Amino acid sequence: MGYKEVNLNLGCPSGTVCAKGKGAGFLKDTSALQSFLDDIFSYSESDGMKISIKTRLGFSDPEEFYALTDIFNAFPLSELIVHPRIRTDFYKGEIRKEYYAYALEHIKCPLVYNGNIFSSSDYEEVSRAFKSTPDPVMLGRGLVSDPDLSGKLKGFSSDTDLQKLERLHDTLYHEYQKVMSPDINVLYKMRELWTYWQVLFDGKERDFKRLFKAKKYPEYEETVSRILLAE
Repeated sequence: MGYKEVNLNLGCPSGTVCAKGKGAGFLKDTSALQSFLDDIFSYSESDGMKISIKTRLGFSDPEEFYALTDIFNAFPLSELIVHPRIRTDFYKGEIRKEYYAYALEHIKCPLVYNGNIFSSSDYEEVSRAFKSTPDPVMLGRGLVSDPDLSGKLKGFSSDTDLQKLERLHDTLYHEYQKVMSPDINVLYKMRELWTYWQVLFDGKERDFKRLFKAKKYPEYEETVSRILLAE
């Protein structure tokens, strides 16, 4: 299909994914993982395909990361993205900084940091923890919460552009409507996004209660318009 790089996600903690031995569930069986990587790299090297990996530290114990490091170092990865939590942490609690520090010293391929960056201050805290500015970084939930986050980290902006957020909202909302029905199925999708976006709006608690209860488009759209009005 023309792609020249594939990223393998060994970080997803979802129960339905891990139950199939995929995502972070693959980290439980290191021998199977080793065999899998042997197979795909034997093909990728002959075809000029780059392989990168996103990983957690392990499935149930961060000490698993030491064995995983040996496996990853055995292959010419284009990069390794490390989320310094284990699968059973999901997205809760503090990241396990000491294990990312270990990765900085021992991983042979280019390294990418991922995890708990929601603001410029979070990025600065990570930089202080590792005594160096992580570059590049992978942004996930933080970028969903604030679509301007990447610009803030680069020093291009300090405030969130609500017009940009509105355009993002409208695009997603209307595209979901094209492929989903009835109203409530689209609104379930939008509610999930608003659980991230609501941190950008102070004093709108009553509006958000109404938004999360909306079952029809007109009520939802009226509430969104009130939320997005300039203060």
